[in-house]
Amino acid sequence: MAAAAEKLASELLRLAGNDTPLAGLRAGEIRLVEGGVASISEPARRETYASILSRAGRDEITVTAAGSAPLELFKYAMHSTSAIFCEVRVSAVTGETRVDRMLGSFDCGVILNPKTAASQFRGGMIMGLGLARSPRRRCSTSARGGS
Repeated sequence: MAAAAEKLASELLRLAGNDTPLAGLRAGEIRLVEGGVASISEPARRETYASILSRAGRDEITVTAAGSAPLELFKYAMHSTSAIFCEVRVSAVTGETRVDRMLGSFDCGVILNPKTAASQFRGGMIMGLGLARSPRRRCSTSARGGS
């Protein structure tokens, strides 16, 4: 995604040409903002996507790029941390467990899609709960794996 964003920035600058507030800037000196493109160092130097495309005589712009995973892993953090807390009741008679409440706290950097992130958080908590409540599993140490 980062590679496509960089390519889009370059293409937008090329389409904008010299008759733009962004003239003379390179792709690394701009950022894509809501509704347009702006200079990183001078945010007042900006232009809307609509005006760039209109001046270029186009209705849309499409770019495709493939990022190299190792470089993106070095440039961006691809991990997160969390702490999960549960309030659990255990029946003294049957040994049955009941989870009354769960609380999760997550540190994962910039969230691009809050709805997807919340679903991932809940799913991870439920998966962990299922693992914690499942019977003990033995793992094989053989080369083929198995259980």
